[in-house]
Amino acid sequence: KEKAGEFWKKKGKSILIPWVLCGICTYGLNCILEKNLELFGFVKWIFGYGTWYYYMTVLLMLYVFFSVNSSDIVCLGAIGATILSVVFHQIFGGTKFQYLNVLNWIGFFAVGILMRRYRLDRILRNSHWIQYVCIFIVGIGVSRTIYANEYGYFYVASMLYEVASFPIILKLCRMIASRIKVNHFVFIGQQTLFIYLLHMQVVQAIGTRIPAGLVVDMLYPIIALEIMVFLAWVIIKISSKSRIISLCASYFGLKSN
Repeated sequence: KEKAGEFWKKKGKSILIPWVLCGICTYGLNCILEKNLELFGFVKWIFGYGTWYYYMTVLLMLYVFFSVNSSDIVCLGAIGATILSVVFHQIFGGTKFQYLNVLNWIGFFAVGILMRRYRLDRILRNSHWIQYVCIFIVGIGVSRTIYANEYGYFYVASMLYEVASFPIILKLCRMIASRIKVNHFVFIGQQTLFIYLLHMQVVQAIGTRIPAGLVVDMLYPIIALEIMVFLAWVIIKISSKSRIISLCASYFGLKSN
């Protein structure tokens, strides 16, 4: 275990600085496109009130919470809290702060802690019957999405569908990675922060230029992801020839190989 000071020093460099710098860039672009500059607009933007940066705020809150106590009991309680919070959302409806409500996300973080602690990814990877069950569960989720038009983070069964999809995605990534020389998925994993912090405006730009529809809605985030991956690859290639550019790139969340 790292000391608290060392842990937060690393997070400040690897998360806080890219968060702020990317937030400035995306907010500035939004102000130019929307021609709207609010007094407290940047504060709301950077903390995720109505923007995708809610994830960063919630992530830091979860780091703080689980740094105090991450026992199995606490993790199980966190999972229960997320289930209850989503049920509450279904009964009483959402609010403007639903994405910033840490209870909606704490269960997923807890699942990740338990999976890492007990090496559950190995069990999931090697157990065929678990994979079949997960495929069945995800199949039900996809069917409900198509026929009942129920999709999003805050449906009662969302947590079940999302957790069940993990073994399937893990298996697919390993199957594909074993058949290609360049490990595309490892690169995406390394550049996740950069991609996340800047991706949404690319998604929106694509979304406004193609017809709406469920299938299209599912495809254009993938297109946006690949655009961001290509952008990351280009910047890393350029930065490999200059220490200054490499340092600047790291401040925006990019990780050179």
